[in-house]
Amino acid sequence: MVLSGQPSTWKALRRSLVNSRYMLLRVPKSANYANLDDEPFDDLRGMDASEVELMLVEEMGLVLMGDQTTNIRVDTVPKFALIVNSTADPHTRDLVMYFERLVQNCATIRKRCYQASSEMGFSMTVRVVAKRCEALIYEELADIVESSLSCNKLMEFYYQVMPLDGKLEAAAQILEHITEGDLVGGEVLTLLATRIRQTIRDETAALLHDMEQAAMTTFLAKLYQWISQGTIDCDTTMEFVVWNTHEFTSDQLEVLRATTLPQDERNEVGSGYTVLEELCPSQFSTLLSDIVKCGRFLHILRASSEEQERLATNDAIKILGPYKEFIELPPSAVKSRIVQARDSSSARILKLLRVEYAVGELFDVVHSLFLCMDVSWLNVLMAEYDDLLVNRVESISEKRLNVIWCSMQLKRYENYIDKFDLILERDSVLSLLFKDENSSCRWFAAEATRNNSMFVCPPENWIEEELERVEQSEVLTGWSALSLRFKCPSMLTPIFTKAQMSIYSNIFRLFLACHLAVHRINYCILVLPSLSEPRWRQASKLFSSINVQLHRFIESWHLTVSPLVAKFKDDLLRARSIEEMASLHSDLLVKLGHDLRLGNPRMLRHIFSLCSLARHIHSEELDIAIADEQFSEISTEINAALCDFGSEDQLGNGMLMMMTHGR
Repeated sequence: MVLSGQPSTWKALRRSLVNSRYMLLRVPKSANYANLDDEPFDDLRGMDASEVELMLVEEMGLVLMGDQTTNIRVDTVPKFALIVNSTADPHTRDLVMYFERLVQNCATIRKRCYQASSEMGFSMTVRVVAKRCEALIYEELADIVESSLSCNKLMEFYYQVMPLDGKLEAAAQILEHITEGDLVGGEVLTLLATRIRQTIRDETAALLHDMEQAAMTTFLAKLYQWISQGTIDCDTTMEFVVWNTHEFTSDQLEVLRATTLPQDERNEVGSGYTVLEELCPSQFSTLLSDIVKCGRFLHILRASSEEQERLATNDAIKILGPYKEFIELPPSAVKSRIVQARDSSSARILKLLRVEYAVGELFDVVHSLFLCMDVSWLNVLMAEYDDLLVNRVESISEKRLNVIWCSMQLKRYENYIDKFDLILERDSVLSLLFKDENSSCRWFAAEATRNNSMFVCPPENWIEEELERVEQSEVLTGWSALSLRFKCPSMLTPIFTKAQMSIYSNIFRLFLACHLAVHRINYCILVLPSLSEPRWRQASKLFSSINVQLHRFIESWHLTVSPLVAKFKDDLLRARSIEEMASLHSDLLVKLGHDLRLGNPRMLRHIFSLCSLARHIHSEELDIAIADEQFSEISTEINAALCDFGSEDQLGNGMLMMMTHGR
């Protein structure tokens, strides 16, 4: 798909794509209010006043219908002006000027309808609104003008057409907002809903309701296909809340990412589709997530089997009803059917997860591996592959990691082993936790807010100050970059989001660092010479202190993780929908993040400093006396961090007591 030029916003991108897709006939320039500057006005000074007024009544009817006349002319450039023959008496000219606002609104409607037809990216929503505005002039106003030609007085004629003033003004304002703001799709519906709430005149509200109903029909037509089929082929003008981006280039996708509202993972559809919250009508804003899920769940069922897709599609069509009836429904009735369709697909996916995917067992495996509840395989990894993983990341191939993973004797997980593998991250775990704009810390804070949980994210500047202390010059080795990856099937994406799996990866790397440090310190203790010499006794005391400190971190984390995972497992059995299961999973991670101090970069930095100290001792890079001094400093900092961040919860106080008696 080739673009002409390089659009810099999603609106410009949409306009370019739609215009390149359609070879629209160009609407000829409007002949309304043709320029008559070269034609002189009539001289009315010799005519009777009643004859002049009768003539001006007829001419005003023509002006309202979009024509210039001999004695009343309209100028629209550079701004609107109603010009009356100066030879008419002042009183008559004043009577004509009573019509100025009516004529101006008619002129605005004609101008904006022309723009909607020829100067904007093709929009079905805008065109149906413009069509209703044109009907207001060429049907309602024309009927009044035709029936009022018998009027002899300008004021009599004025009072005939005056009832339409409110409607004409509302139509002109709506079209101005649409064209000036380049509004399409749900934006137009949101504008109409807002104006309806602000309108107090019944006749104006009725006109706006007509526009809303016509525009809503175009939205509901696309919504019907999305819910019943999971596709949006009928959205050829790109006005629906979900866009098919399979054929978009990387530059076009970048424009969408940079100029649309930030994507909420709960509203992600999957690769090839993008959700534009801007195009969701306010009438359905509370159901945006449900609308997205309806199509997403169909995609998931389609990936499962054709039979599951067929059954889900049939269920959705039964819930929505016949197409022609659905597109005429009011939003309130549509909302209930959206929720029913979502629940139907959700229940079908939940059944498949429990029967075919054994999701409860899968969660057990994920927690055992990522949360290090089973460390037997880690012990094998540290004992047999230390020589390889101490090397720089660049020297370790992905193929070699696959061989290592396959060599692990994980009989407990043999049915799931193909869904996991070892990978090497390209950044330190502290950076992944706090530097990235979609960091774990921010994710925890956002999810805690949604779940009404308590999770305090440190101030942004404080996080950056802490990160500046991380050793940037340290070489990223295989051990420091090693992580686990869960190759999530499409069926499981609603409950295993990318952000959540990133959290699991970070927790695993934190646990791995501590277990590796313990392994190294234990090795150092084993290879110590005779303890009869003072320096080896000092080394033994230091190693034991580090070992105790690390073990107490690991023990406190295990005491945190085990009950949370056990409760989650019980709650999972009672989940009645995929949404409830996803909510339980999110809640579990929020609690883990809080209790494991993943919102406390100061604490985590000191833990990694302790692990780094163990590495330097193991590699004989530090003198024992210097290492002892560094350990004392790290222990002091850890105790201070616990005092600052652990005083408000029982676990924090428990850890503080353990740490203060660590040596």
